[in-house]
Amino acid sequence: MVIAIRDGRFERLEQERWHPLAVGQGIFRTDRVRTDPAAVATVTLAGIGRIVIGPSTDLELGKDPKDFQIRMQRGFAWFESNL
Repeated sequence: MVIAIRDGRFERLEQERWHPLAVGQGIFRTDRVRTDPAAVATVTLAGIGRIVIGPSTDLELGKDPKDFQIRMQRGFAWFESNL
């Protein structure tokens, strides 16, 4: 779930197009998300933890909660894990 978006836009890639995300909207393992140069987004993933995603970040969330791996194309993020 998207907990907070500060400044800018936070988006999810769906069917080769970027779509905006809003606070309270669901986010799932396997989603690819990005922030614009001004945005900072905070999300929680059930059974995984919390992620704070910094500006100009493009990342793909992991698929397996037992071997959760995130692929970051660019940018930075902070992770608090429940694994």
